[in-house]
Amino acid sequence: MLARDLSPTAKPPLRQVLRSTATLLRRMRRHRLWRSPAHPPTHRRHTVWTQAPTAWPRAAARAGGASTNDVFLTALAAAIAEWAGTSWPGAADVAIPVMVPVSLRTPEEVGVPGNRLFLTRIDLPGGTMPAGERLERTRVVTADLKSADHKAVLRLALTDVEPARTEPTTASDTTSLLRALVTSLVQRSTTAAVRRK
Repeated sequence: MLARDLSPTAKPPLRQVLRSTATLLRRMRRHRLWRSPAHPPTHRRHTVWTQAPTAWPRAAARAGGASTNDVFLTALAAAIAEWAGTSWPGAADVAIPVMVPVSLRTPEEVGVPGNRLFLTRIDLPGGTMPAGERLERTRVVTADLKSADHKAVLRLALTDVEPARTEPTTASDTTSLLRALVTSLVQRSTTAAVRRK
């Protein structure tokens, strides 16, 4: 998670805090399906480049009611699923976990220097399927990442965490940070709800 000089925004309602927290916890679960003794992680990388007119992903996004980023994620998932189908059949139909940055910029912060993002995991659709179906399933997976209410919770999470604790180094640090964050968010939202009454 990276954030620099985030200006405060309105506190999200308790219901949204709980919904967003549940989403974050669900996405933090370990995803062991892509680990295999036959395919251990290595330092080797193989990069493949391609070019395509920018109009293509934009047209696909418009046709599918999705974002251009959804189209790119769909293409990535299709490429990994195709590779898995021939090189690692055991993972061919498994969801593909990827980390994606979520922009937390408000309209007032467009163009302001610094990072305003939250890194989170999503599980892209694996397996063989028509491109349109994969795009629709990807669009569903990324829908909450585009929600202003969900982003408000993520933004609050970044601004309410003490700077020394924003970069956990172990799984237990991450769990402790998340527990403290959830407690803080729920307490603040409950207090705000009581004040409104």
